[in-house]
Amino acid sequence: MLYELGMPVVETGDRWDISVEQKILLNMDRDNVTPAYLRDVRTHVVNTMHTHLSEGDANAALVNEALADEQATPATVNHLLDLRFGPRRAIFDPSDPEANMALVADGYALIKGGQLTRDQWANAKKHDPKLRPSGQIRPTKKAIFGPGGKDCWVAREKWTPAMRAVTAYTAEVCRELIGGRVEISILSDVTVSWAACYGDMGLVFNLGRLGHAFFDECLLDSSRLSPTLRLNQLLIHEIGHHVCSNHLDERYHDALCELGAKLTRLALTRPELFRQDVMS
Repeated sequence: MLYELGMPVVETGDRWDISVEQKILLNMDRDNVTPAYLRDVRTHVVNTMHTHLSEGDANAALVNEALADEQATPATVNHLLDLRFGPRRAIFDPSDPEANMALVADGYALIKGGQLTRDQWANAKKHDPKLRPSGQIRPTKKAIFGPGGKDCWVAREKWTPAMRAVTAYTAEVCRELIGGRVEISILSDVTVSWAACYGDMGLVFNLGRLGHAFFDECLLDSSRLSPTLRLNQLLIHEIGHHVCSNHLDERYHDALCELGAKLTRLALTRPELFRQDVMS
């Protein structure tokens, strides 16, 4: 109930009775307060009493109005967001589905656009500096090639014998595992985080991250190819993206299992592929 100097004025449905110890602003009919006045009162009450609110109050009218009011204090806004979404929260990012799934798996609550009003969003972004889109908190590693970027491709005539052996092996493994030809290329860019990527451009090794040792350790006495565990592990991971780009998708997990089984069968049926002479 809302009171004026101890006299009941109108029921509010809020958790507490509120007594305003002065004359209050009534509507034209003199039977209620204006919505704007009630919102001001509710905001002042919540600013004072927010620590006494519980999760059961998270969607109450006084909480929703206070969360949208510009008079809400930073402490109030953050506590109300904690009640509604928990302390680990992020903004749902439609541009990075994998980041959304990764944060949910890590215990975050994702806030979608319709869950807050425009004014509530304004307060949330203003007073909670840690509230960011999931793609900014845990961005998915992506290979980005721009036409205006620096040319970091390693020309084929500059490939070492080890590089030629590894790429030839990779091309044959791809053909056997997915039943089609895959273009294999080598890039050298230390400014990106990925060691290899698979997509429309085929399978790309990043020499800048892998280093020459990655290729050289696949040779025995500089004359015979012997693919390392590291190479096969990387190939299974990347070829899995032929089925699904999302690391957290069940289809990607299933693809990795199938590729591992196929690679085992390939080693048994074509052992010469895993021990072959290297042409200089």
